Amino acid sequence: MKLFATLACTAYGSLTLHVYKETGFTRDLAQADCAAKGYQLANIYNQDEQDQLNQAITAAGGAVVEDERAFWLGMIEDGPTPDKNGAKDSDMQPLRFDAFRSDQPSNKLNSPNDKHTTGEFEDCVRQLGVEGWNDAICSRTWSGAKKNNIAMGHVCEERLHLSQTQHINQFEDTFVEWIEVFLAPSFGQMAQRWKTNAITPFAERIRMIMDRPCAEGTLAYSGISTIDANGDALAQLATIMQDQKDFFSTFIPNCSANILAKKSEKLDRWLAKLTDKYNSM
Repeated sequence: MKLFATLACTAYGSLTLHVYKETGFTRDLAQADCAAKGYQLANIYNQDEQDQLNQAITAAGGAVVEDERAFWLGMIEDGPTPDKNGAKDSDMQPLRFDAFRSDQPSNKLNSPNDKHTTGEFEDCVRQLGVEGWNDAICSRTWSGAKKNNIAMGHVCEERLHLSQTQHINQFEDTFVEWIEVFLAPSFGQMAQRWKTNAITPFAERIRMIMDRPCAEGTLAYSGISTIDANGDALAQLATIMQDQKDFFSTFIPNCSANILAKKSEKLDRWLAKLTDKYNSM
């Protein structure tokens, strides 16, 4: 098996990407190789990181379309039907970002469609040159046609801090979890209604704001507090809201003051509304 050293290494904010070309690893072996180097297989959470990935692959000589070079990433897309929004990171948390090629994911080679493997599915995600992601069988060690003998590559990441997108995802998930734990037992489908009508649209808006030039790069931030089902419900709700306000002051202090004010005011309204709901039980 022919192994290559790192051919490209790019750093942006807290993220450094290491591109390894033609290593010929399966997805699991690629992850093990990253871990042995003190890294992990790269997860891509937003367009800035996707742009950085494309730059790193280009610098490594992996962007030539005719060569059909592909590189394992850390994400999984393992649903029964192809779903651009269904990708999860290597910790199996919702990614809420996709850079799949327009015709991907496809599940095209799911068992029994592939002549090279049996009983396997296109559950793993790889980058095709700089064209975008596609879903692939996780045991693949080559890219393109097998007869062309182009070995698969992979991309490792060093991440000093969680990305802003990861923090936003945590806020969305934790807020929904708080409602599920403390209110849903008494109010039925309340968590799903809040998620669909309020929390997810709010989080999507914050992700869009983070793409603006005024947003800061990734900085140290303590994150969103976790839920303790046996703890003080209202104290935890207030903490989650403050954690999110701290996120605003950490990552978008240079954006319009009106943005900060409106988002903080919405959190205050939610806090009051949910507190009243909890006290009515």
